[in-house]
Amino acid sequence: MLRRTGRGACRRVGRPLLLTAPVHTDTPKETTVRRPQHGAAVWRTADVTADTSWRITLDESQRGAFAATARATAARGVTADTMTIDAFPLGSLADEIAAWSRMLETGRGFLLLHGFPVDLLDDHEIELAYLGLGCHLGTPVGQNAQGERLTHIRDERLPADAGRVRLYRTRERQDFHTDGADIIGLLCLRRAERGGESKLVSSWALYN
Repeated sequence: MLRRTGRGACRRVGRPLLLTAPVHTDTPKETTVRRPQHGAAVWRTADVTADTSWRITLDESQRGAFAATARATAARGVTADTMTIDAFPLGSLADEIAAWSRMLETGRGFLLLHGFPVDLLDDHEIELAYLGLGCHLGTPVGQNAQGERLTHIRDERLPADAGRVRLYRTRERQDFHTDGADIIGLLCLRRAERGGESKLVSSWALYN
């Protein structure tokens, strides 16, 4: 997961890459005054269907930059546990990522990144590329009791044993929820034969 300059978290699951950012209001916790929320983060399906600025496709140069940096990082012996922003330099691509960060912070609160170079890298390099991107968006933190920065979301044929097994390790349906993080990332490595769709909803729109 990722913590953003001292706040929350990001997670891995890999082909399109989905990034979302929980939206925080400016209303102090101690007040009971409830006011309608306004801004780009208040959206409904029709709004994001008409405006597709949240869809971003990497060009071949950008894909190559991620892939080359991931390979070089792997060759230096960097791991998911030791990855930092300094260990994953992206040159001018860092400016693009800064723009994506602003979209998450002040825009709809999510974006879909197409073309992440999973087809150019092995499994370890993909993890480094994914976490390297995350380091340009925030500070990685553990997302479970084991302190893992990256977790694979897949059906491990485990029973949903009265909550003692995380649902993402089973084939059970998950309801809408948010994690304790500033940014949540999902990376699709292999498309499921059926199921596995992710859905988003605007918490601000629900609040209103």
